[in-house]
Amino acid sequence: MPFADAAAQHAADVRPGTVTRWIARLRQDGLLGLVDRHAGPAVTQRQLSLDFSPARTAPRTTVGRRPRGRPALPLVKWSGSKAPIAAKLAALVPSRFFAYHEPFVGGGSMFFALRPARSFLSDLNAELMNLYAVVKQQLEPLLAALARHQNTREHFLAVRGIHPDTLPPVERAARTLFLNRTCFNGLFRVNRAGLFNVPYGSQQHTTFFQPDSLRRAHLALQNADIACRDFTTCADQARRGDFVYLDPPYVSGLRGDQGFVSYQANGFGEADAERVAELFEQLDRQACRVMLSNPDTAVTRARYRGFRIESLSVRRQVGGHADRRGHAHEIVVRNYQR
Repeated sequence: MPFADAAAQHAADVRPGTVTRWIARLRQDGLLGLVDRHAGPAVTQRQLSLDFSPARTAPRTTVGRRPRGRPALPLVKWSGSKAPIAAKLAALVPSRFFAYHEPFVGGGSMFFALRPARSFLSDLNAELMNLYAVVKQQLEPLLAALARHQNTREHFLAVRGIHPDTLPPVERAARTLFLNRTCFNGLFRVNRAGLFNVPYGSQQHTTFFQPDSLRRAHLALQNADIACRDFTTCADQARRGDFVYLDPPYVSGLRGDQGFVSYQANGFGEADAERVAELFEQLDRQACRVMLSNPDTAVTRARYRGFRIESLSVRRQVGGHADRRGHAHEIVVRNYQR
């Protein structure tokens, strides 16, 4: 029986426009397109007895070409995200460069805004980098794994209680993405043992299953080298004429709210900030074009004296209570004009 006739027969109370959307989703994403994008797929899976394996192999893009259509959005909500000012930062990027390097990729707002033809993305957060690698290489299995989750407090707590090291890469990536999109205000915070400890967001309306967004991210990541490593290794990879964007975590104590540095168990301190400054100078000596974002304080301005410094105001959108979020004053440091 054709899908349209089946829908009309078994869902008589459903409006025609809804059936039309179902058909469009089925054609674009297959059975995964019929998953309830708000409550999760549990009911849909039971009713249809879906088996999500084996997964289809996702197509790859041509090297050096940017993906068509709408730009990919950041995969995760991330404290300190540059999404609100990505356009302003992109306007300061060199007009020409070879490879793109981002050793504190975080949510990847700049990467997804630029979509460079060749890039090196890294971060010390193992959960995050595993997610990027899986989105790049195993998109369809990830969609299937993510579709099994449910946006309920009980399921959230059960998933949060699973140690990520016990999971294979695809299920580990699905756990990371599910927790990030359903936890309180999109925080990513870990305790000293390195375990995710953010409470449930109590937002049953949150759409954690977003196949269209993941497909665009998959295309954008095809020409990216993805690794979990210390930011200083960037100096070994960057070459003359490359562009490096540095967006390290805030150092605790530089702002009135004490900053937020719990992206990984060891945090990010003053000694790390000094290493970032040393990396900036080393990349400058290597004739790389370097841009850095940092809090606008006397300490950071003194640290980068001699380079071009501009001020920006950033509206914080992730973390804490919404009524307590304000504008953070930052500086953008560059070793080039344009």
